[in-house]
Amino acid sequence: TVAPGSSVILIGTHHDQIVKLKNYRQLSENFQSIIYKRFIDTSQSEKLGYPKVLESIEISSKTGYNIKQLCTLIYDISGQLLVPNIKDQNIFQQRIPAKYIYLEDALEEYRLNKKISMLNDKEYQELIKEISQQKNHIQFRDYIELQQATKWLHENGKLNRNN
Repeated sequence: TVAPGSSVILIGTHHDQIVKLKNYRQLSENFQSIIYKRFIDTSQSEKLGYPKVLESIEISSKTGYNIKQLCTLIYDISGQLLVPNIKDQNIFQQRIPAKYIYLEDALEEYRLNKKISMLNDKEYQELIKEISQQKNHIQFRDYIELQQATKWLHENGKLNRNN
């Protein structure tokens, strides 16, 4: 998979359509049971490289069914996640260098203005130099610090980096 060991919430959408079925409750209970047995109550998932399924919930964006509960669930689970390679620090306590955020914003601005969503490594390096010259608050000490910022953007879903 793309992110083995990642925390996941399985979300059943279109609750507004499924609830119309005669045997809706039985179907829902069966699906929840299958999800629990197959993904949540097993140590095999991580061994096989699957994400770590923590919860499942049914929602409807059309009717708003369970949307608030989903938001609460996401917040609660997020608050329990720990920063990788740092013991006892949850992600809400993580300090993020301002230049990472500035870089994220600059890359998004570039993507929107230039309509380019893919760059090779050389083009990326040149773009970073250009951005650094234009914006003084995005200066990296060296290549390693830039790599750390790039890794952070990748790990947080802001940038897709393929080596």
